[in-house]
Amino acid sequence: MIHVWKVWPTLFFTGLSGTIALYARFIRGYNNLWLAGGFFPLLGYAIYTYARQPSQEIQNCYNYLLAKRAATCHLESNAKRFNENEFTQSEQFRALRQALEARNITLYQLEAELVEKINAG
Repeated sequence: MIHVWKVWPTLFFTGLSGTIALYARFIRGYNNLWLAGGFFPLLGYAIYTYARQPSQEIQNCYNYLLAKRAATCHLESNAKRFNENEFTQSEQFRALRQALEARNITLYQLEAELVEKINAG
């Protein structure tokens, strides 16, 4: 299934091949060989796609998935250390966390709102 990594070109060549096959056989009246021969553009595209697999794109995807997984593990391990921090046990931090969760925003969004209000006067 990885050989059909671009759906639109595959659909285009399938439609083109089907159109050629049906046009040649039923409109022009050529023999039945044209029903099979009309699909040579699709076959050519399939061979071209197989020969030139997007190996670098696939490799980049795998590398991204590995890096994302490593970052997730790193985040989970640091989250425990962060939550054990003295500041995270304070009442100010709990109030900030509850306010952010109640409004469903991040600290960055809150900061942007504050900067916008300060700039507005």
